[in-house]
Amino acid sequence: MVDPIGYRPPPPGQRIGNPPPTPPQPGVAQRGFADNGGSVPDGYHRVTLGEMANILNHAANKENLRGITRGALDHAALLIQNEAKRVIGTYEYGWPRLKPETVARKAGDTPLLETGAMRDSIEHQVDANGEEAYVGSNDPKAVWQELGTRTIPARSFLMGAAMRMEGEVHALMGRTVYMGLFSYGTQLLDITGMVERAAQQTNK
Repeated sequence: MVDPIGYRPPPPGQRIGNPPPTPPQPGVAQRGFADNGGSVPDGYHRVTLGEMANILNHAANKENLRGITRGALDHAALLIQNEAKRVIGTYEYGWPRLKPETVARKAGDTPLLETGAMRDSIEHQVDANGEEAYVGSNDPKAVWQELGTRTIPARSFLMGAAMRMEGEVHALMGRTVYMGLFSYGTQLLDITGMVERAAQQTNK
């Protein structure tokens, strides 16, 4: 199957290119067997300089971007998780007040907070593909309090935290992705530019 950018990966077990015996000097384009007419050693896959540029772009568009996205999602989910834990026990989100008998039984006017078990159960995770993040709790009481029941008014601490942190999450995602792309992109542009210049020289 051909990749959308036109790069066809080598068969399983084969390596790409012919690594030079010594590291290349900075700024000096290296010409290997793929573009100088040399023979291809066993176990290697012949590539042109233009194809090498596609390989670099392929790596940037897939693995590197996935890593950047995963890091940004992890940070964003952690922000929401911490906010959801912080707001429990307060009325900052305008929740219905506890009944007097409930306050008396708990010996404190602290909505959703009694033993701290539900608060401590709040966690976050990023899926295996690094494309989605989840913030939630495996405590059944969290569902009752978040959505409400016939006898318990809804006190949304998860959705409430997500809405409260929306601006910070957007800013964090933007900063993380930008800095990740900028850091990796400068290196990629240097390498890709060197490869493209070498390809132009070869085609002259």
